[in-house]
Amino acid sequence: MKLERRLYRVLYLFFTICSLSNCNTGNKQSSDTAISNKKSEKFTQPDSLITYKPFALTSLDSNKIFNSTLKIYSFIDASCSSCLASINNWKLVASEIKNYKVPIILIVQSEDNFELLKYLCEKKNIDNFPYPFYFDFKGQFFVRNKFLSRNKNGHTVLTDKNNNIIASGDMTLSKKVKEQYMNIIKANKAH
Repeated sequence: MKLERRLYRVLYLFFTICSLSNCNTGNKQSSDTAISNKKSEKFTQPDSLITYKPFALTSLDSNKIFNSTLKIYSFIDASCSSCLASINNWKLVASEIKNYKVPIILIVQSEDNFELLKYLCEKKNIDNFPYPFYFDFKGQFFVRNKFLSRNKNGHTVLTDKNNNIIASGDMTLSKKVKEQYMNIIKANKAH
């Protein structure tokens, strides 16, 4: 009986480590190099997105969000608890760029029907994010944007109004990427 418990614990630990290693969290070094100008590439928004507004603050209309002059799109794996924790980092970024009116569009995929995300929102483990979440039930984010799957740290893009990609890279993981995004955002506001 003791051997079975020990085996169970070892297997549980092994599967936990394996599942965490499959999360799309990157290291800082590779995220610094993720930013690039990709004017020739265009972000294609999945057309089957379902809007989820768990917080009272998310009163912005999706049409207004998607028609903004600049937009930040980022992919979140809602089946990965450490990936969901990054939403609080995005909330900090949202507060920093609030005056520039650049929305953060989090496109969320899940293997658990978004139950973990919904639970964390209900229990207030995820801060009041100021924008809706967009559920990608059909997994179209990477199907329509194959170039984003090449770099796990590049699941974030800054686009213009027409979804032409201006830059890519996760500004929550890298100060260098954040500085470049902010320079672009500030320059756009000046025009």
